[in-house]
Amino acid sequence: MPPATTGGSSIIYTICRSDGSAYSAIAQTGALTYNDTSVQDGKPYTYQVSATNLLGEGSKTGTAVAVPASFDYFLLALVVIFVGLLILWFIVSRHRR
Repeated sequence: MPPATTGGSSIIYTICRSDGSAYSAIAQTGALTYNDTSVQDGKPYTYQVSATNLLGEGSKTGTAVAVPASFDYFLLALVVIFVGLLILWFIVSRHRR
């Protein structure tokens, strides 16, 4: 949640990420959301954020852990084909009786 007041200055958020080693700053933004696109699927990442205004940098937030995963369309296609074959087998087997 953003601060109730900015003290009359803009706020810059610094996003820090760790992949098991030391934290490093990966972005600075004035936005309240950030999409990290430089990650690997299945690898856990830990994040912290700090806010900076004219008075300086505030303390870092607690940590948040994320494990990105991409959607595997090939696997989905195999599942759809398998289900389709099961339905076809069921229909054919019912008509043979």
